[in-house]
Amino acid sequence: KWWSTNLTFSYFRAEADASNIEQGLINKTYSWSGRLMSNMRIPDLFDLQLVYFYSGDRISAQGEIDPFHALNIALNKDLFEKRLSIGLNVNDVLNTLKFNIDFSDENYRETVTHKRETRTAFLTFTYRFGESDKSGDKKRKRDNNGNQPDVDIDF
Repeated sequence: KWWSTNLTFSYFRAEADASNIEQGLINKTYSWSGRLMSNMRIPDLFDLQLVYFYSGDRISAQGEIDPFHALNIALNKDLFEKRLSIGLNVNDVLNTLKFNIDFSDENYRETVTHKRETRTAFLTFTYRFGESDKSGDKKRKRDNNGNQPDVDIDF
């Protein structure tokens, strides 16, 4: 009950077809991508979330994009009977998110490396005013004829 994990995985074939131009470029590849999300509730301390994603080789008609990956971490602490939440979120913790792109044909070759500042941190404070329905149950409101509408209404 204190730990949940979600893994998504995709394996695919990509084809970039630019055969309608003079060079007649066609590029094909098989690649994959995945994301792992892990949520942990450390009782009486905080909630922790780890998200890691990986993207394999990508292509264009004239080149390839090398694999890239990153790790994000978030901490959250509820206080005052969950009326106040403090959160810290750090993106690209390992500072690994960069793009290497190779373009080429029979006449030229170009290599581009793009690294923007992706390691960022966010500190958030959330305060909840008023009362909230803790049960999460939705009730239906009846009209004057005793009919229930198609939409749920929270009270």
